[in-house]
Amino acid sequence: MTEFDLLETLGRLDRLTRSEAALARFFRSTHRQLAFETVSSISAKTGVSKATVVRFIAKLGFDRFSDFQKRLQAEVMRRLESPTKAFAQYRRGGKSSRDYLGQSIRQALLNLEEARNAIPFDLLMKAARLLAFSPGSVYVTGQITSYGQAHFFWVGAMYLRPGVRLLDHAQSTLPCQMADVTPDDVLLAVTRRRHTRQTQRVIAHFVQRGAKVVLLTDDIDAPSAASAAIRLLAPANGAFVFVSACAAMAVIDALLWAMADLLNERVSERLQGIERLQNDFDTHTAPG
Repeated sequence: MTEFDLLETLGRLDRLTRSEAALARFFRSTHRQLAFETVSSISAKTGVSKATVVRFIAKLGFDRFSDFQKRLQAEVMRRLESPTKAFAQYRRGGKSSRDYLGQSIRQALLNLEEARNAIPFDLLMKAARLLAFSPGSVYVTGQITSYGQAHFFWVGAMYLRPGVRLLDHAQSTLPCQMADVTPDDVLLAVTRRRHTRQTQRVIAHFVQRGAKVVLLTDDIDAPSAASAAIRLLAPANGAFVFVSACAAMAVIDALLWAMADLLNERVSERLQGIERLQNDFDTHTAPG
């Protein structure tokens, strides 16, 4: 049973008792850590008896909790593999389904649901306020595939407030770009497995300068996560061997939306000014 199968199985369960429903909610919200839980720890955290935990595991198709745990631990190891190893494993599996879009959408929905459960409203608004009202600059960073998400946030945030800077992911120019970081600045760092050393170094530099860090990641235990003032979890589990950007993009959309509401009239004035400049530069093609 893979991680995707576990979540799918939980979604198919019906006629759950109150205790079983509590366990299902706990499994959905903490399935990344379940591989390291025990019957006793699950019982303590959910207020459900140990016997009920064991019966619920059986309902998921496992004779023993140890079998369930080993399967989840294998999934953790799979997530840490390189795409090359993951693709080799995919080929060995002999998967025959060709519903590429359907499988991708189903996995995206699972990621979105988990992100919604992992990011309470108050946490999202705390991040949005920090990014909207930072008296200094808002820096944005991301490497490899995360760079595209960082770029998307940067473009949107430039419409909302001044002083938004995208850090070029070229290693040779980064020191110059970060030379003027101050405690008034804030960094939005986007990272997902496999995490890069460059992102870790960027975060370390901002923390050293006294700036706050908002971390958008698929792994709450990602490198440098402990250094971030705010951590936003956006699962990136993919139906194929590559990670998915769907949940992270939804979180970025939500951050931009919340920032716009917080900045209110200032956004309207800024948008009007930007639109006048775009007209002067004939930026967009004519409608129709």
